[in-house]
Formats: sequence, structure tokens, C-alpha cells
Amino acid sequence: MKEKDVITQEMLSSFNEALDNFEYIDSNGRMDLEKFCVVLSKCFYADGIIHLSPKPIDVFQLLIELIQAEAQAQQNYDNLMALWVQRQKLVDWTPEFQDFYPDRARTLIHGAALLMVFDRWVLGVGNYLMDIPRSSTNNMYDYWVKPEWTHVSKLLIGLHNTVWKAAKEVDKSTIEESGFSSFEALALALKNDTYYEIAVESLKKRRDIQKQALFNIQQAIDSGFYLEAIALQESLISNSIYNFLKAQNKSLQSTSFFDMLRELRSSKSNHLSSTESRKLFKNVNEWRQKRNQAIHGFITIQIDEIGNGLTDFKSLSEQTANAGSKLASDVFAWYEQESVNFTLKERSVKKPKVN
Repeated sequence: MKEKDVITQEMLSSFNEALDNFEYIDSNGRMDLEKFCVVLSKCFYADGIIHLSPKPIDVFQLLIELIQAEAQAQQNYDNLMALWVQRQKLVDWTPEFQDFYPDRARTLIHGAALLMVFDRWVLGVGNYLMDIPRSSTNNMYDYWVKPEWTHVSKLLIGLHNTVWKAAKEVDKSTIEESGFSSFEALALALKNDTYYEIAVESLKKRRDIQKQALFNIQQAIDSGFYLEAIALQESLISNSIYNFLKAQNKSLQSTSFFDMLRELRSSKSNHLSSTESRKLFKNVNEWRQKRNQAIHGFITIQIDEIGNGLTDFKSLSEQTANAGSKLASDVFAWYEQESVNFTLKERSVKKPKVN
């Protein structure tokens, strides 16, 4: 779209469809920087604010400078820049590509580099390139985007969600080795108003204790101490549910296993968004009922039935302990996967009002 163009509803419809299908990161894990910068400018035009749009070349250069600074900070400039920023000549260039690739080449940005600097990049577009002062009431990096700028918002929300998804995958892949989720550590540090490093040490210590508990559970089962194993399983599962609910800023009236599980599974709270997680905690609730039978059942056995009752009690306890062992491991794994969501959230696009 050129400045002199008369924008029509058909053009807007076509442009919105293109935004819906915009590819932020290609199958090789790279972003086409020229394309993004030009499309951002077109979004300003579609919103009727082309006069506010920074030049695509300035948006382009801002990201490159941020990536260069990051490579310098890591003291491996040449190798990192070779990986993070690649130039690709377009052998099939035609005049219709003039707006996007005037020098007949594209710049591809590695997703890892984008992940490290994208928030500073978007912030800089508004703060430095558009000279819009930082807001005292909105500390988000995209504070400068007004709600009525529907196309600019749509593009940047899409970028946010793409990076959010990539960040989650990176965080998930490193939890086993690092012993903590970086997003959970950040959330804990912010909530407790403490240093990030202190939060990390706290999470590492908790994870070590939880892993030791899983080991002790198996030892108890192998030794025939089924009630001990069940008690440890309940403790581990309850602790994971408690930490999850607290991360959601829930004010818990009760921390009993039953009440926390009920809150977690409540349809109103909508904490369990996937079919797999709902099924997992349905199984946990059924196990809780068997746990009650295993712990309290022997007390109600009649004196003249104590022989058979003891056999049945031992069998039920063993079955419950074995089932609980798997559930405790599954809940532990569920919590680790969920912990990456504790700070960086996916955003939804607000649909413009229709008169």
C-alpha cells in the first residue's frame, strides 16, 4: 500500500487475511526481517496513521543493533552474528518484491536472537523511533500501541505469541538440566520482591526435595511400606497443586488435599485447559478416594473378619501405592510444564467493534 492509495474495504479484508496467516518464524526457525518491517509499516497505513509509522529501515536497523550488542556482551561476536543474522540473495527476485527487498536480498534472523531482544526491539520502536514517552501506568514493552490501532496491535500480538511459544519450548527443554523453570523463577522473584538468583536457588532446592521424595516413595513400595508411600505421594501431589494455585494468585481458604484438588478442577476457575490435564486430575481424585479407603479401611474391619480383612487391606494398599507412584510422577511432570506459563502469557487479539 502506497501513501497515495485509496484504501478500500476489499483491500483491508485482503490485508487482514494476510495478517492472519503471517509467518513470523519459518520452518528453519528464522524471521524474514525486511518483510516484517514493511508489513509493520503497512499496518500503520491500514490503521490510518501512516504519518506515525517509523521507517522500515529504522525498525530494521534497531533490531540489528540490539543483536550486535547482545553478541558483544557474550564475547563471541563473529560466531554469534554468523549464526543469528544471515543475508540471502534472492535469485528469483521480480519487480513485485521491490517494496520488501529493494536490494534483491533478505535478512534472516535466528529465533534465538529474536527471543533475547524482541521486547527491547518493540519497546524501542515506540520509545526511540516514534519518540513516545514511557507510560507511568503501563510498563509493558508495547505500551505505545493504542487499542484502536487494530492492525499494528494484531501484528505485534502475533509476534509476542510466536516468541512466547518459542520461549516456552526452550524453557521446557532446559528444566531437566537446570533444575528449574526460568519463568517460574522470575515470577517467584517478582512476587517475593527478591533477587532472581535467590528464587532460582529456592526452586532448585525444592526440586531436589521432590526428586528425593519420588525416590523414597519407590523405596517404601519395594519394602512393602505401602501406607508410607501413599502418604509421601499425597504430600508430593498436594505440594505441586498448592504451588500451582499460589502462582495463579489464588487466595486459598483451605490447603487440604480435597479442597485444593476441588479448586484446581473447578470449571469456574478454568485452571486445567487441556484434555490431558483434566484427565490426569480426574485420576488423581479417584486415587484420593482409594487413598482414603487404604488408610482408614482397616479400622472398620470386624473382629471375626480380621484375617480376610488384613489380606484385602494389604492388597488395596499395594494397588493404591503403585497407582499413586505413577500419578505423583505425572503431576510432578505436569507442574514443570505448567511453570513456564507463570510470567510470559499468550495474548489474544481484540476484534474491532463493528458499527
